[in-house]
Parts: sequence; structure tokens; C-alpha cells
Amino acid sequence: MTADEAWLRCEYLDRQRTLPDIAAELGTSPTNLSRIAHGHGIPLRRRGGASHAASLTAPDGWPHPLAAAVLGQGGIERVKRFQVYARARSLNQAAPLLSTTASVLHTQLGILERACGAALLTRSTRRQEAQQPTALGHRLLEQADSHLGAHPDAPPPLPEPLRSAIAAFRGHERVCRLQVAAQAQTLVDAAAALGTDAHTLNSSIKGLEATCHGVLLDRQSVRAPHHLTPLGEQLLQQAETFLEA
Repeated sequence: MTADEAWLRCEYLDRQRTLPDIAAELGTSPTNLSRIAHGHGIPLRRRGGASHAASLTAPDGWPHPLAAAVLGQGGIERVKRFQVYARARSLNQAAPLLSTTASVLHTQLGILERACGAALLTRSTRRQEAQQPTALGHRLLEQADSHLGAHPDAPPPLPEPLRSAIAAFRGHERVCRLQVAAQAQTLVDAAAALGTDAHTLNSSIKGLEATCHGVLLDRQSVRAPHHLTPLGEQLLQQAETFLEA
């Protein structure tokens, strides 16, 4: 196992993370990481120093669950990471943003949830469905943004109705299908372009409309000309801005 010297210096010296916290991220032991740091000429703090003492208490006035989440070694860093992966579709998608692995994020999420006393994310067993913060998770995100500042690597929050559309089953795929349908004269034409059946495409759009709570494509039949409704235009404008940037 190797660790980039510049990265390790930044995490340990500048960001004041502890060796056990960094070692857990890298999948090694604190003792081994200590040897690596020594090899890079990185001065090590004494055990039980200021960084350890600071991890035992939360700043005055911080609300629950944030006050509980930041306790322990690396607590603030775990919350900062939560600001990123809780806003991604999945831990797998968030891992590259944080230069780590999904298994590390899963472990850190478990630590946060135990500290906060309940689940912070609802994760679907279906690969097409996005994870969603629970009510407690939303509260932790809001408190973290307020007290720690927004994380620069966090995905931008999606506006409605795009947020609901993408979070639904096969949401991204359905939005893409609506984009194709919007460019075609009829659903028959759009289905041909997509290599599917017109009635299957119509059902897909109906599912998207149920998620968005309104009609997106004004149509009489799969063979009749159609046009986007104002809600449909809003959804596709949002998709162009946030999904294709």
C-alpha cells in the first residue's frame, strides 16, 4: 500500500485528520501509515494531542444530529464526506468524487448512522433507483451546510420536478426517452428512433408523468402529433442544464 506524499501531508497536517481515520480510508493500519508518514518526512503529532481532545466534544450551540455526528476521530471529515455522497445517486457514483471506494463510504455511513441514532440514507436494492436522504439525513445535510459550509465537490441540488423524476425507478432513462419524444412528431416516430414499441414508450412517459404529478406530453394517441406541456418544457430544460453540463 502506498500513499501520495502531497495528499497525506494535506490530510494529516493541513486538515488535521488523525492517522487512524486516514488509515481506515486507505485500508491499512495506523502503524503502517505511521511508517509511511515517517518515510515521507511528515512530522507526527503526539497521541492524545489537540486533535484527539477536539474530537471528544462538539462546538457549543451545534444542534443534533450534527453535534453527535462530528464526535470521535475524523468526525468532521465523515460529515463533510456525507455532504457529497448523500447528494449522489449512489455510493458508487460518489466514490470517485472523494477519491475513495464505495466500501469506505459504506463504513463511514454506518459510523455516522450509529452516532446519529437512525438511518441517514434510504438505499434501494434496484440499481436504477437513486438513494435518498431520510428526514434525519436531510436535517444533517442542512446543519452541515450551515455550520461547516457547502462542500465544493458535492453534486448540485436538483430542482423539481427533475429531482423527483431522476430519483424514480429508471428515472434517468425515462427523461432521456421524453427528450427523444419531444423531438419527434409522434410517439410512433420516437419509438422507431429508440428501437422500442410506441405503446411501451407511452407507458414510460406515463410513469414519468405520475412521478412529476402532471402531464408532460400532450398527446391524443401514439400516432397523433404531440407537443410538450409547460411542465414538460420545464423538466427538459432542467435536464439539459443539470444532466448534460
